[in-house]
Amino acid sequence: LSSAVETTGQSRAEAQSRAEAAKIEGAAAVDQATLRAQASKIESDAELIRLTQARQLE
Repeated sequence: LSSAVETTGQSRAEAQSRAEAAKIEGAAAVDQATLRAQASKIESDAELIRLTQARQLE
């Protein structure tokens, strides 16, 4: 019985560990996507400014 309880506890701890790791990986993926979107917006804004300034010089 003690062995079965220990095995069950270990399995549960491992499952919780995997779930927490998946949660962290998911949050990191969301953060990464957010940062990529922000970087893309910054690049687009910079290109728009560059084109606007070039047009004003014509």
